[in-house]
Amino acid sequence: MKIELSRPFAANGKVDEFDIKQMKKALNRLGYYQPYEKVGITGIADTGVFDALKAFQKDRGLTANGSAKPDDETIRALNKETSKTPEGQYIWRTVEDDKVRKGHAEFNRTIRDWSDNPDPGEEFNCRCWAEPVKGEAEGLKQEVISPLEQSSYKWTDEDFKKHFWRGKGREVTLPEVGWLVDIIWHAKQIMFHKVEKQIENKAREVQSGKFSDTWERSYDFEEIVFSIGNAVIKGRFNGTVKKDGNILRIDAIVYYLLDDEFTDPWNIRQTAFGNSDPDILWDNPIGDVTLVTTDLFLGTRYPITGTWTTKITGSIKSTD
Repeated sequence: MKIELSRPFAANGKVDEFDIKQMKKALNRLGYYQPYEKVGITGIADTGVFDALKAFQKDRGLTANGSAKPDDETIRALNKETSKTPEGQYIWRTVEDDKVRKGHAEFNRTIRDWSDNPDPGEEFNCRCWAEPVKGEAEGLKQEVISPLEQSSYKWTDEDFKKHFWRGKGREVTLPEVGWLVDIIWHAKQIMFHKVEKQIENKAREVQSGKFSDTWERSYDFEEIVFSIGNAVIKGRFNGTVKKDGNILRIDAIVYYLLDDEFTDPWNIRQTAFGNSDPDILWDNPIGDVTLVTTDLFLGTRYPITGTWTTKITGSIKSTD
């Protein structure tokens, strides 16, 4: 678009209605002017357009008086900037009355790229305008919100074995054995993103309102602490999603539970069968079947558990 004023543009003078529309559209495109949503872009000389012009002039090092004359440095600067395609996205807004063009009504409240055609306000007498996106649809962020207190001493593999023989099956927790923070860190690397994806899918399914879901999967923690190895992480999340145009704003709480069982101090079952199930059937070399139980190792299997909570927030695009 190119601005061509028919007369001087100033708050204390008589300004042309078409000049006002030109200035509003240009300043809106550049992110300086937002109209009153009940009327949109009009030829009325409201104070907002002069304030917006003043802000534009200040940012460009021009005399910031909120006024301009045909083809002066302010108009030349405006035309230079509006000749470029802005980067990023915007929300197309209409007045939402029965006078809105059908095609524009379909664009209303949707996120669009500035490279798309047409632009709001481009067509004759169009009252539509662009609303800045302001960081929408940036994806999801997940942060741990539960306490991370744990023992300063980290159990070694020998400690886990000793508890197998002497602990009489008593459950131990990740904070107790000093491995909570490391396990969470590793979980963040290998499976947090899967939970986020599950939440995205659920939010898109619901579109607006409350949502929840659960999961249960096995993950490898052997490189962090060998005695935990492959452990099951169970979880559930509860959240809300709000739809704004084609943007979904998400707020959710996720509850994680690591659930493992120490059954084999020498890793015999895992090595022989690829499974540490304490009640696995062993088809031995002489042809009969032996039930490999915990009793074989003269100890008592015991649970290893750990819990933590995260908060997930952010925004994604709706597929609707």
